[in-house]
Amino acid sequence: FQPHFAPGLDVLLVERPAVTRAEVLLAVRRDPSYFRGWRRTYAAAGGVLHQQAIHGLTLALRMLPGDMEAVDAEVVHRRGLAETEDHVTATITLSGGAMVHIDARVDHSGPPAHELVLHLTDGRRLEVRGRNLEAGLGDPAAAPTHEKLRRAMYAAVLDATDGRPAHPCLFPLTALRRPLEVIDRVYRDARVVRAAHTAAA
Repeated sequence: FQPHFAPGLDVLLVERPAVTRAEVLLAVRRDPSYFRGWRRTYAAAGGVLHQQAIHGLTLALRMLPGDMEAVDAEVVHRRGLAETEDHVTATITLSGGAMVHIDARVDHSGPPAHELVLHLTDGRRLEVRGRNLEAGLGDPAAAPTHEKLRRAMYAAVLDATDGRPAHPCLFPLTALRRPLEVIDRVYRDARVVRAAHTAAA
């Protein structure tokens, strides 16, 4: 994921401070035109967490070891634009007591943001900020462009392919299984809230 190459995240992933809780925050607006075509036809294969919030959630899970022990989640469908939900909230409890909180919505009327807050055992907070994490731990005003982050990611992949040491922000595709399993568990266990006109019988 190119946002994982944002400023400061390479050091964070090497030093791995002790994290007790992570908050994944997503606030964007997706209107009817966004849900045309494949997003409407194949929405059952996606969702806000798969399509939008996976960068932050995956980074949170990279910082927090442990197996899923419990999930408390709610999925809200109000606008009825597609089966893709408008809002997901979830609390995921991992073995060892660490927690991940998710608040991800695509019906937001304000400026877009996709951020991650890490709560450390020593009481400090680390904030990975930006419209899509691109500011990392640095100043949002000085955040690199998505093109620069993509170039950094591609360069790291080529280095690893050539046998040079792997960049700390890279992770193998096999490691993607864990966040996908977490996402699927959230959707499977969630309470579903629908607007009256879209309520299922």
